[in-house]
Formats: sequence, C-alpha cells, structure tokens
Amino acid sequence: EDDLFQIKAARGADAKGIIVSEGFAVLKGSVIASTTTPSMSRSLNTLRDKLLKDAIINENYEFVSDYIFTSPSLAAAIVMGRNANGKTEWKNHDGENINDIEAK
Repeated sequence: EDDLFQIKAARGADAKGIIVSEGFAVLKGSVIASTTTPSMSRSLNTLRDKLLKDAIINENYEFVSDYIFTSPSLAAAIVMGRNANGKTEWKNHDGENINDIEAK
C-alpha cells in the first residue's frame, strides 16, 4: 500500500502505479486523460498514439495490462496528457509525492 502511487487529474485521468527497477509501472485498469494539452511535446504525443495503436491502452483510454515507463515523469505525462514532473504528480495514500518520500 505504501508503494502505490496515484494520479487523479483533469480530463478523466485516474491512474495507479508503482516504482520498479526499470522505472515506473502504470497498473492495469489505469485511465489516461481523454485528450492532451496543446503544449504537450510531440514525442509524448507520438508515444501516446503508439500505446493506443498497439492496444496497450484501449478505446476507453484504459491500460489493458501493467506497463513500465522509463521514468515517473514519462508515466505521468502519458496519464495526464501534458508535460509533467512525475516526482511531484504521483502521490501515495498519504498525499506524499515521490520527492517527499525520497527526502525521508
């Protein structure tokens, strides 16, 4: 439970994830934002489109299986549909973000 992080944000984003040795895993059933912001970088939009095309994320914007990103920030950006700092966006059940926990 302490290891589980969550993002609830604009445009329907509601995701859970955990830190793993390879980066950050977004868990099956997590939902990404239905749209992206105009300022979201092209590379992030390309990755998001690929995840949708490859059916890793389904037509309901939901992860069909756990998916590992190389960093919490990359995971947060895909979930939120905008550029994001994952170390501040992902929070545990106590409301602490990754930076807070790493500072302990």
